[in-house]
Amino acid sequence: MRVVSLCAALMTLGVSISSAQVANTGTGGGGSDPNWTASWTELLGGSSNGSLPNAYIPSSIPSAPWQPNTGLFGGPNWISAWSDASATGYRTGDNASNYAYTFTTDVTASGLYTLSLGWDNKLVGIFQNDVLLFGPSDLSGFCRDGDGIFPSSAFPNCTDNVNLNLNAAYPLVFKLLGDGTTDGLYVGFDAVDLPKDVTPEPGTMTLLATGLAGLVGAGMRRRRLITN
Repeated sequence: MRVVSLCAALMTLGVSISSAQVANTGTGGGGSDPNWTASWTELLGGSSNGSLPNAYIPSSIPSAPWQPNTGLFGGPNWISAWSDASATGYRTGDNASNYAYTFTTDVTASGLYTLSLGWDNKLVGIFQNDVLLFGPSDLSGFCRDGDGIFPSSAFPNCTDNVNLNLNAAYPLVFKLLGDGTTDGLYVGFDAVDLPKDVTPEPGTMTLLATGLAGLVGAGMRRRRLITN
């Protein structure tokens, strides 16, 4: 039992967290994303609002000026509070602040992350525990001369690179304002510095290996004595 336990300890030493621990947007298996919630509130005198346990993944979005989807449903892809990314039947198009949107996801490992970020229309900010981590921006998160964070000539590379130091104790929240026409969020995560398990010093590894060899040798001697 002690030999098995020590072998297991040696095998697990130095193993690190190997992949991003926050879900990209738009990675669901169909028209909705199980990793992201969405809610919306109509502004400018409106009283309608709604929330979704799974944000929509619009099956089709405009090409330019939006960042292209990477391919449904492997993600990252755009998500929205609307099934076709636009507020059909509601106020649309006359003001970039017709609606307030909130998109939320969980963080399962604390660390420094880099992400590719796109949004439509305005970014209020990225938050954890009600603390502003990034933003705001009055420019739209796409490629278009005049009101985009990138010029039209930059298409199809239309996302901003953002670094965030995230805490796994709190959800990650994105807040946007939109006009009701093609409103959405695009986020692709890459973990650049996640916590790692403690890797022992070389001397510690030597002591563990020596202890394992001693246990194995003692077991062999006992077996020879019993046999004789």
